[in-house]
Amino acid sequence: MMKIYFLIPFLALLSALTPLAVDMYLPAMPSIASDFNVSIEIIQTTLSTYLLGFAIGQLFYGPLADGYGRKPVLICGLITYLIASIGIVYGDSIEQFKWLRLLQAIGGGAASVVVSSLLRDLFSGSLFSKMMSYVVLSMTLAPLVAPLIGAQLLVWFSWHSIFVLLAIITVLCIVV
Repeated sequence: MMKIYFLIPFLALLSALTPLAVDMYLPAMPSIASDFNVSIEIIQTTLSTYLLGFAIGQLFYGPLADGYGRKPVLICGLITYLIASIGIVYGDSIEQFKWLRLLQAIGGGAASVVVSSLLRDLFSGSLFSKMMSYVVLSMTLAPLVAPLIGAQLLVWFSWHSIFVLLAIITVLCIVV
């Protein structure tokens, strides 16, 4: 049973992926707009694009995880997220950026669905509530710290570093 408790930080990190991806790039919007030579309003639409992709992904990952198992579906979603994150770093147009954000969100949808399913599979009763509270805490804290992390990365590097960090976090999740 002790081994299961080591999963909680991993599940918390997984559940924080989407809030991090949503809020970490907010301080970078002016820089992204400047690099792509578009208005800030165009960049703001990428937030809606991300949320749309996240919603779409969640529709499919639940049934897929029930049918094919949690781990393969999670790995597939994380690999999709990783590929999109790397693509964003190397993309050279706003159109690529939008499509890759959509793809990133679709991949990220796997994490939130599978985390909830895994918690239900592993725990029950009051222990489930306790473990879920830890995961929800990370989902709640991620939007608070993400803009700070994004802003600090902008001070040291370019906006691309935000997506490099998201890719690194994703690799950690895949490896664990």
